[in-house]
Amino acid sequence: MRVDTEPAANFEIHIMKRLPLIGEERGAALLGALVICILVMSVLVWSLQWSLSAGKSDSHLADTQRALSYADSGINAAAQRLKMPWLNSDSISSFTVSSSLNNGRYEYTVVVDSETHSLADTYATGYFYLGTGDWTDPLNGQKAQRAVVHAKIYFAGIQNLAAAVPGYLPIGGGTVVDGTLYGNDLIFKRSADGTPSRIGTALYHQSAKREDQEADPAPDYVVFNSSPTAAQHVDYPLHFPRLGLAVRRYYSDRAKASFARLNNGASLDGLVSKPGDSPDAVYFCDGDLHLGQVNAFSAQDSFLIYATGAVYIHKPVLLTVGSWVAILAEKDIHITEDAPNPLILKGTYLTNGAILTDGQLRRAGSFHLYGNMIAGQGIDLADYWSSRVYVRAGPLENVLGLPNFTQLLEYKVVQGKYNQ
Repeated sequence: MRVDTEPAANFEIHIMKRLPLIGEERGAALLGALVICILVMSVLVWSLQWSLSAGKSDSHLADTQRALSYADSGINAAAQRLKMPWLNSDSISSFTVSSSLNNGRYEYTVVVDSETHSLADTYATGYFYLGTGDWTDPLNGQKAQRAVVHAKIYFAGIQNLAAAVPGYLPIGGGTVVDGTLYGNDLIFKRSADGTPSRIGTALYHQSAKREDQEADPAPDYVVFNSSPTAAQHVDYPLHFPRLGLAVRRYYSDRAKASFARLNNGASLDGLVSKPGDSPDAVYFCDGDLHLGQVNAFSAQDSFLIYATGAVYIHKPVLLTVGSWVAILAEKDIHITEDAPNPLILKGTYLTNGAILTDGQLRRAGSFHLYGNMIAGQGIDLADYWSSRVYVRAGPLENVLGLPNFTQLLEYKVVQGKYNQ
């Protein structure tokens, strides 16, 4: 019997032919896995490098922001300094100030325009200290991130304004303003008898509205003497001085005569002369002060009155020829209930608080201001006096050493923008 062995032989040959193919598949799989591992490792390395780079970028951004905030602190400090009463633009041309901050400092330089004397070019540099900083603070050699800001700041004595508040200012119907008034928000009210208000110049930063709350910088019941004949928007708000410890000390030091020092509850009455021979003489009251409690107050010379408390006005405030008076109060200025009608006030009035009318409404009342009113918390006269006249009067020069108001006109980041 013949046994056919050819299939078995063929089977062996077939197996032998298949074995190399199986080895090749395993090698290819291993090679593919290796390639994938290399790709994954590359991605991981790239991701790590990107993460480190992004972390450095975020850290650099945060450091730059901190340096820029320090430079902004310098600009703000310069603006505050420009408000101070001892800063006279006619006697200074430039100054530089540096101040330490947490792990850094700012430095600003103010250059007063030689022609206008009311424009200050201000450069402020902020340094935030860190070992990997791109800059070196020349003051102490520390490595730092640096930012530089340039600003133009307008500053002028408060006596240049007729009436101003940093917030909301209602303008009662029939009001007459000969001069400039300012409020961050103005609201023009309509008079009961249709008498139009007559305004020299009205400035606002945020809004100008009618009494129905509709935006309208030129209501048909208001006559403007300015050009354009409407309330005018300003890009940056006006900032007013605040009476605090440094200003209080300054005026207290100028009250040198013994009778210039007044106690809480004191009253200045009748014809009042300046205390002493000094051209910058000051009456300084430690507490509340009354004017005209007995007889109408009348300034015989030019001088300043400073009260750490409130001021109460009982009778007209008058001036003799060639004189002027400035009244500064850390708290409110009150027109008392016993004040006469009509009432005339002359002089410059500045308060951290409000200017208020006490008592009942003066429905047939007439209020006249010849001078200036600046109140940190508002002027409340429109609802109490049916007739109000504000006339900017007095010297334009800062003869009494009054504080200044400021306004930012331009702002530019010279170095240290967030995207750098």
